[in-house]
Amino acid sequence: MDEYRAPDGLYLVGHSWCLHRETGRAFRGNRHSISPARTTKTQVEISPYELEGLELGLNAAERMVYVRLREEGKTVLRAGWPDLLVVDGDEIYGIEVKRQTHRVSERQQEMHAVLGRAGLRVDVVRVRGGVVVGLAEPSA
Repeated sequence: MDEYRAPDGLYLVGHSWCLHRETGRAFRGNRHSISPARTTKTQVEISPYELEGLELGLNAAERMVYVRLREEGKTVLRAGWPDLLVVDGDEIYGIEVKRQTHRVSERQQEMHAVLGRAGLRVDVVRVRGGVVVGLAEPSA
């Protein structure tokens, strides 16, 4: 998620929240209304899991579910899904598309490993100079 540097170490998260990373305090506001005088009036304490949910860009309902699952000790992944989900008859698999020398991120590696444990294969396909590399040829 894009981050906007605001006064006094505040960062914009989503459309209506900003947070102070050192203190873990969240504030209602946006990049146009953030000021120390305004934000201190709407300051609230939030849990570390709520802070994670804000950083992930979850809406209020998604954050409620996210916090509950995290409090139950579950790992919850949002980022790293394959770019494409392919359904070919009874076979289902993911494809991660990368250009030139772009790398698979840590979050993508983690998600792909989890999907693999669940039986879903994820292939990495590269596009170099307008040529698709690594895509299996169609079966006859």
